[in-house]
Amino acid sequence: EPLYFFRVIYDMMFFFIVIIITLNLIFGVIIDNFADLRTEKQRNDEILRNTCFICGLDRKSFDNKHVTFEDHIRKVHNMWNYVYFMVLIHVK
Repeated sequence: EPLYFFRVIYDMMFFFIVIIITLNLIFGVIIDNFADLRTEKQRNDEILRNTCFICGLDRKSFDNKHVTFEDHIRKVHNMWNYVYFMVLIHVK
C-alpha cells in the first residue's frame, strides 16, 4: 500500500500522545497526593509544636501569663507523665 508508512507514523504518534497525556495525568494525581500529604504533615507538626497535648491550649493563650508555654508543656502537662500513668494503670 502506498500510504502504509504514513499510517504507521500516524498510529505511532497517536499512541505516544495518548500514552504521554495519560501518564502525565496519572503522575499529576500522584504528585498532587504527595503534596497534600506533605501539607497535612506540616499542619500536624505545627499543631504539635503550638498546642498543649493534654489540655489543648495554644501557645498564644500563654502570652500574657506568668507561666510560659514551654514551662506548661514541660512541668504542668508533661505528656510522658500521662503515658507512664496509662501504662501503670494498664499493668495494674
